[in-house]
Amino acid sequence: MSARHSPHSHGYPRLLVLVLILLLLLISGTTGYMLLEGWSLLDSLYMSVIVLTTVGLGEVHPLGIAGERFTIIYVVAGVGTAAFILSSVTAVITSGSIRDFMRGRKMDNQISNLKGHYVICGYGGIGAELARTFSESHHQFVIIERDPVRCEEAREAGLLVVEGDATHEDILLRSGIERAEGLLTTLDSDADNLYAVLTVRGMNPAIHIITKGVEPHSEKKLLQAGADKVVSPSLIGGRRMAAMVLQPAVTDFLDTFVSSGETKFRMVEAAIPPQAPCVDKKLHDTDLRAQTNGILIMSVKKPASGTLVVPTADTLLEAGDQLVLLGTDEQIISLRKYLGSK
Repeated sequence: MSARHSPHSHGYPRLLVLVLILLLLLISGTTGYMLLEGWSLLDSLYMSVIVLTTVGLGEVHPLGIAGERFTIIYVVAGVGTAAFILSSVTAVITSGSIRDFMRGRKMDNQISNLKGHYVICGYGGIGAELARTFSESHHQFVIIERDPVRCEEAREAGLLVVEGDATHEDILLRSGIERAEGLLTTLDSDADNLYAVLTVRGMNPAIHIITKGVEPHSEKKLLQAGADKVVSPSLIGGRRMAAMVLQPAVTDFLDTFVSSGETKFRMVEAAIPPQAPCVDKKLHDTDLRAQTNGILIMSVKKPASGTLVVPTADTLLEAGDQLVLLGTDEQIISLRKYLGSK
């Protein structure tokens, strides 16, 4: 990965290079004194250290002509370099680069342990809202973002972040894309979203991909590239604004009882397991609503046909059906207990 992809990696490689140069200076000085003066390893190293640090403790042993000439060259070439290296090392340490590097390593380790998580490409307006919603629902996810400022905002919020271009395979691999359950791309251009979808579909054929479509005509291309769903913010926004004018009561209901974070009502989905007591029964023959204190069943999706129906009293509930429900937290808890009962 290039340095621009990870700000916490700038200082650490530089520090390694500086330390390596300092070691080479010490090795060259030690070797020179050993060869020219016949000193021991320890005495030669000691002499090299006091020359480079200019502490002025004096020679270990009297120097011969060759040793004096070598020392002159060593002082001219090494003292300034050593001073620069020591000041640079201090600057790297005090700038927080080491801290950022260690934080990045810790984050990479956390991501490497994830499985069945979601990857969000882009931490702009839509991406940030996705991250907030995933955090509230306690789903594991990783953000890929190329903007260093946005990356730092996400890190400060305690989120897992990979800084870099979401269209690059090495960045996607760092996010654990091969182990991920789903990908959500919210990049700023259709070209970037298209390339990200193509790349990820090749890396993980089973992953569920939802992508943003910037232009209305881009949906077909994104679906052909491998996206499962395409969301157009402009299209949704236009319909939403029209609904506010044409159906204000409906939009007020959704805003008040579904979209607001302060409401006690939530819309959720739940699959009917084979052991649920309502399996192979018509809705009016079940005690589902009674056992859940009146939770509302908004729709039923049949997995075999993909048909989405608004349920009636005669709707047959089968194992695997996907229910979309509206209710309070207490009703939802009761529903999950009911579906999991023997």
